[in-house]
Parts: sequence; C-alpha cells; structure tokens
Amino acid sequence: MLQDTSQIDLALAAFRGALELHEDYSEAHYQLACLLDELGQRVEAEVHWTRFLELAPESPWAQQARDRLTDDLG
Repeated sequence: MLQDTSQIDLALAAFRGALELHEDYSEAHYQLACLLDELGQRVEAEVHWTRFLELAPESPWAQQARDRLTDDLG
C-alpha cells in the first residue's frame, strides 16, 4: 500500500482519485478513513467511515468503522 511507503500525499490522492471515478468503492472509503484518522483529520474521516458503512454494513471491518464513529462522537 502507498501509505506503507510513507508517501502519504500520494496515498491520499490515489484514494480520492479512485473515489472520484468509483464513488461506491467501499474499500477506498475504508482505506481513506483509516489514513485520515491516522493524520488526525477526524471530520473528513467520519464522512468516509459513514459512507463505508452504508456500502458494506456486513464487512469484516464494519465494527471497526462503527467503533471509530462512536469514538469520534464521545
């Protein structure tokens, strides 16, 4: 993954670009939310956590998304 290579700006651009082309790409929402959380950009991360849950509520990662949203609210 791009974020593993410390190319944060490139990773952000790649995920955002993927979502411009495929707004319903749940994994891109998930990966972007994770990266934004790591960067402390909670408000934007919340948008992607929420969209991820709308697209993939039964995903193995859905509970993590719900937990992140709960953490952000509390």
